[in-house]
Amino acid sequence: MHYAAAGATAPFLPRTMNEPGLTHLSISVDDVRATAERVVEYGGKIVEESDIGNALFIRDPDGQLLELLPVSYRGKLPPKP
Repeated sequence: MHYAAAGATAPFLPRTMNEPGLTHLSISVDDVRATAERVVEYGGKIVEESDIGNALFIRDPDGQLLELLPVSYRGKLPPKP
């Protein structure tokens, strides 16, 4: 997400998972590690201590927390009604 208007952004504030509101966004990708490494090329950061082998967190260049999950994870979600 990008806000182009002058003054439309506020500085990053760290949040914990138990605070109300958006804490992170989960995204399914073909290759979790390759995607995370690509994020670093664009100024983001891998949260290495979150790596559970098949998923991990990254921070985008603005500090937003994103969870990278394998595409296979989508198949484990309940079907839409």
